[in-house]
This record gives sequence, C-alpha cells and structure tokens, in this order.
Amino acid sequence: MSNNEMISVPRDEVERLRQLQTAFNEWVDKSQWARKGAVADELGMHLADVIKQRFDTLRAERDQLQADLTARDERIDQLEQSQGENP
Repeated sequence: MSNNEMISVPRDEVERLRQLQTAFNEWVDKSQWARKGAVADELGMHLADVIKQRFDTLRAERDQLQADLTARDERIDQLEQSQGENP
C-alpha cells in the first residue's frame, strides 16, 4: 500500500465521521422539543417511543375532534331541515 493510499483511508474515515456527526447534530436539534417537554410517564423511555406516543395521542385527539365536528354539523343540518318544514 502506498503512502497516498494509507493517508486516503483515514481521510475517508474522517469524512464519514463528519457526516455522521452532522446527521446526529441535526437529529438532536430537531428532536429537542421532545426532551424539553418530558413528563413523568416518559422518563426512561426511548426518545423515538416518546415522539410516537405523543403523535398517536394527537392523532386520537384529532380523530375525536373530527367526529365531534361531524356530529355537530349533522345536528345543525337536522335543525335547519326541521325549521324549513315548520316555518
């Protein structure tokens, strides 16, 4: 192996490590909100599990709100129809 080849390997490894560091730092920056707002139930949980649990909770709340809104819209439609029939 020539000197240039021996130097090239560490340079490639340094570049690979820089890319990993950049990806890691970006993940930390973008997931910091989940760490700052941790609650007691989340202590000891993996960060990805915390994010998924919060996402699932928000999705369930959204679905319930959508169902409530749909039910209210249907009730308004019924009231409007009954008022049209009984002026």
